[in-house]
Amino acid sequence: MVKFLKIQTKMRELDLTGSQLTQHDISQLILGLITGEIKLVKLTLSENSHVNDEIVKDLQLIFSHKSTLEELYLDKTNITVKGLVKLLNSAAKSVKVRVISVQDCNMDFCGENGGLVVKSLEKVISITQFTYDGNAFDQEFVEMSEHQIQLNKKIE
Repeated sequence: MVKFLKIQTKMRELDLTGSQLTQHDISQLILGLITGEIKLVKLTLSENSHVNDEIVKDLQLIFSHKSTLEELYLDKTNITVKGLVKLLNSAAKSVKVRVISVQDCNMDFCGENGGLVVKSLEKVISITQFTYDGNAFDQEFVEMSEHQIQLNKKIE
């Protein structure tokens, strides 16, 4: 897959929704992104069951390198709140990432979990869109996360 993507030097968006990617496929893709051989702005890994907290380790590498990635869509995957918090904390190192989407991931953003996510969002001042529909959340999480996103938009 990485060899194919290297050929596509002008490709800025890659949608792999429902591609039944293996953990190895995803790791190879991430390797291409962190080496700079693939310069994506938008990556969609939605509806892939192998996108889980184990893959978060690889995804974190994207943000610890000079990545061009601005949008990351992880809808309907198996990432948990714990994995999301790790990912957001890594994204704090990137000034480019603007959008992270985790819709319909069976996450629980209520109470303490929601507080952890909001604290991580506070660190990622470049994020101007965080979508989480289809997960469990309470009004406090909605208010706090939307407030943080509005602050980020003002900074932008």
